[in-house]
Amino acid sequence: MEATFSIVQDIFKAPHPPVAATVCSLSSLTRQILEQFLQTVGDDRVIGVAPAYGEKCVLSVVAFASASQVLIVRFPKNAAKKKEQLSLLHDLVLRAASRKVAFRMDVLATSLYHDFGLQIRSALDLLSVSMGAARESVEARMSAIGGEVNLHKKKMIELFRGEEKLQKNNLSVVALQAWVAWRGATLPDVAARLVKVPRIDTSAFSKKRLAAFAKLVRDACRLDAMKPTIVKNEISEHTFKRGQLGLISGRFKNRIQRLATNQYIEVRPKGGKPVIAREARVDGRSAKLNIKAPLPAGPITAHTHGKDPPSDPERQRADAILRTLQGTFDLAKKPFFQAIWLPGEIIQWPVKSSTRVVPIRFSRPLNDSQRKAVEAIISPDPISLIRGPPGTGKTTVIAAAVCSLSRVASRDRNMWLVAQSNVAVKNIAEKLASVDFLDFKIVVSKDFHYDWHEHLYEKIKGNLIRSDQLPEDLVAADRLLLGSKVILCTLSMISNPSLAAIMVCVPVETVVVDEASQVEIGNLLPVITRYSGSLRKLVFIGDDKQLPPYGQNDIRDLKSVFEMQHLQQKAIFLDTQSCMMPQQLGSFIGRHVYNGLLKTVHPNVQPCCKFIDVEGGKEIKSGSSWTNAAEVRAAICQARKFHRSGKSYRIITPYDANRGALEAALKASKIPWEDKVYCVDSYQGHEDDYIILSLVRTERIGFLAEPRRVNVMLTRCKKGLRILTSRAFVEGPARDSLVGRLASEIGAGAWER
Repeated sequence: MEATFSIVQDIFKAPHPPVAATVCSLSSLTRQILEQFLQTVGDDRVIGVAPAYGEKCVLSVVAFASASQVLIVRFPKNAAKKKEQLSLLHDLVLRAASRKVAFRMDVLATSLYHDFGLQIRSALDLLSVSMGAARESVEARMSAIGGEVNLHKKKMIELFRGEEKLQKNNLSVVALQAWVAWRGATLPDVAARLVKVPRIDTSAFSKKRLAAFAKLVRDACRLDAMKPTIVKNEISEHTFKRGQLGLISGRFKNRIQRLATNQYIEVRPKGGKPVIAREARVDGRSAKLNIKAPLPAGPITAHTHGKDPPSDPERQRADAILRTLQGTFDLAKKPFFQAIWLPGEIIQWPVKSSTRVVPIRFSRPLNDSQRKAVEAIISPDPISLIRGPPGTGKTTVIAAAVCSLSRVASRDRNMWLVAQSNVAVKNIAEKLASVDFLDFKIVVSKDFHYDWHEHLYEKIKGNLIRSDQLPEDLVAADRLLLGSKVILCTLSMISNPSLAAIMVCVPVETVVVDEASQVEIGNLLPVITRYSGSLRKLVFIGDDKQLPPYGQNDIRDLKSVFEMQHLQQKAIFLDTQSCMMPQQLGSFIGRHVYNGLLKTVHPNVQPCCKFIDVEGGKEIKSGSSWTNAAEVRAAICQARKFHRSGKSYRIITPYDANRGALEAALKASKIPWEDKVYCVDSYQGHEDDYIILSLVRTERIGFLAEPRRVNVMLTRCKKGLRILTSRAFVEGPARDSLVGRLASEIGAGAWER
């Protein structure tokens, strides 16, 4: 034993004698230690279990509790090699007939397998008996163990404030969490509800399937752990009147939003003490906050504290795996799941509604690779992948497929066109409109559209359905759709329950996912599970040489469908770039990024790239980001030239702090600033005649070490590219980066001051 201590519970209102806790490293675990603990388990055969997760969400501690004893097992970094001790734990506890109960048993059960190859049986998820509240909330945990009438709410909030992370080696927390799970499960009312909850037995699944489930859960946990717990809200104006603080958000990304129960806003006047506030009303950019004390005059800052709760797709993803583990849903038998996650399994595809060949009918010429891609989309094959480098006409291919299917006398498929971002969806809509196909509807969330991005939809205003206008009955839905069988929305929106009536009128049969290389494959689960009865075809269009799924820099084995080797082998490659990069840039990208497979036939053959050696530029750390004041000044000079000559341009930079500085400098210089400055990640799918790049870094290459992001950054211009940086930096630390190779290939004539 490493240590012993006692815990005195203060969660339940009913008193209970102190509980003895013992700590044991897995390396020191013996049969005797386990049997001594098991002797304290009562006739109800219930063991409360609580985990704690360490770095990369790897299981680091598991506590097992009975009425009088808690055994805490530590898992060292080399735990997977401790075969004898793992076998003891597996045979005597995890695989024993006693009921193991835990909050979030789905995560614990899959983590045991993912990290140590351990399986568990007779496992019960306590949150499955909670009523009404979202699973992640304290209210759900309280409901699962008897409700607020039996509990001290404040103590419960404190106990689970750190979720299931190991809090500074405070093992008393995880010990008490395990005991609370035992106590709750043995209360008569909860025990009666638990009888109806299906037990989890992970040994019922093949290793291949269980590994797929465990990887999906682990990826979701790691992505959730990356969510910021504090967000600085960008505020452009504020007022104070009658106990309410009025704020105008300056940026959609970090705007004031409606808060979850675990969130609050901290307002700090310059030089003053912070004031805690909660939102009273949010209406587009404007928000009203209730505060208890007046604020002094002068500037303020606002920060939202508390992690955003799971989105609807995140909840649906977790629910699908939980129900699969409980045996009430068979995810592994869904054909699209098998095709993506379980290569080699025999798949029983739904009967094809039609096998006839649909001719391509489109008003614009297509090159050979585009034609192959369109044929793949309109074919009855269940899954198609299309790789499209910048400027190769991905949205043209989508438009051609939609137009071709729409001209078939008897349509056999509805089409849902989705993407990760609202901008990508809007781009598809505009492409459809540009080829005179207007028989579609685009569904946009009110939060994104109202007071923020209404101007983006002017060209397609007549096709727009805002999320707060979604009908609840079929008659209203049919009237709103006016016969449209092509629906556009984000991947998140397609999981919105408010679309139910629309989906009855337009069942989800063919789904085309644009920007699919940015979509982590777990985000496809809601589509695959929720629409398994109607789904007949999935098409993925993207480019694995552009932006990866969010989080891949931190979670290296995070994947999109384009990283699934068995799918990538069948991908169609759009091989001709003609509508974005001039010859000089397009030829370089084709050779250095696409291994010579990408051809450029752009009509502009004149030099288009200029490097500007910015004198006195220096990278400056700004929080977790970076700025470069000299490059900001140089960018404003370039912007002023373009503005005066009437040239269309955008400014791109890799760091958000520098984006803010650029935007503020444009505004101060009285140059049009709205929708002019972007971070790289938010500009994929966009283009402009001229692009100004501010690289920021002057000492370490930082962002330039990520070739996929640099590829996006360099491939946005139609006429000209201006790269603001330090020549010494590009020819020194950054010489082997994509930017360094571009400068080297152009030669000395690339540079100017």
